[in-house]
This record gives sequence, structure tokens and C-alpha cells, in this order.
Amino acid sequence: MIIGIDYSTKYVHLAWNLGGWNCPRIKAEEDLGEFLFNLNDILPSLLEEDGHIYIERPWARYNVQTGMLMQRIATIVDVVATQAGYETHWVAIAAWRSLIFGKGTYKTKIAKQLAIAKAKEVMYTEVDDNTADAICLALYGQQACLEG
Repeated sequence: MIIGIDYSTKYVHLAWNLGGWNCPRIKAEEDLGEFLFNLNDILPSLLEEDGHIYIERPWARYNVQTGMLMQRIATIVDVVATQAGYETHWVAIAAWRSLIFGKGTYKTKIAKQLAIAKAKEVMYTEVDDNTADAICLALYGQQACLEG
């Protein structure tokens, strides 16, 4: 099981493909207990297979408070996934973009458009940019597992 996860200060977007894409999102609740419950509830249970989470390495572009909140959300995802039996792989944004889109440097606006196009290519439907990033992270994880 390979899951791609993208997150913001408001939502956590997940994506996995088990004969069809599943792309749920959960609200990053201020109530930590509710957020933990919702995240644990939405992660697919692992039976006898290995589980891998591919998530962007936290970074801060705007301000310290936003950066700290992003780090908090990513850490919560990591802890819940680890408790559920998943192995977390922290991925640099440039690494997954280079593998999925081809080598190069991509400005955010262009990268978001490319992610949406890639998601549409594999899902046959258009999704928002955060869900598209989660799908691309899952695709990155599938490729990494094939090569690894």
C-alpha cells in the first residue's frame, strides 16, 4: 500500500490506488483529539502488505507561525501513520516533481498545473491542486518502490 499525502494548514489530502484512485481529505482540526481520530480512521488498514506514506518534507515559505503549523501537521501524520504500521518517507518537493514532471525547476503555479494535468491523466477526472500533489506523491512512491 502506497499513499501520497499533501497537507496545508487547513487540510490533509491523501491519495492511493487500489484498482481505482481514492482521494479523501480531512480537515486539520484545532481539536487535536478529533484530528488524530479522523486521520487514524481514514488510513487504510494494512493486512499483510507493507505500507508506505510519501509526504512532502515540511518547509516554510511564508512566516514562522505557518511553518510551525505545517511542521505540526506533518509530524501528526507521521506519528499516526507509524502507529498504523506505515513507513513514512519524507520527500523533497524538487525530488518528486523531477521524477513525475521531468528534470527541471518549476515555479509553484506551473507545478500545480502540471500536477493537475498528471492527476487527470491517471484518474480521468480533474481534481484540486492539493489532491493532485497527493496523487503525484503516490506515483512517486510507486516508482520509488519499483526501483528500491
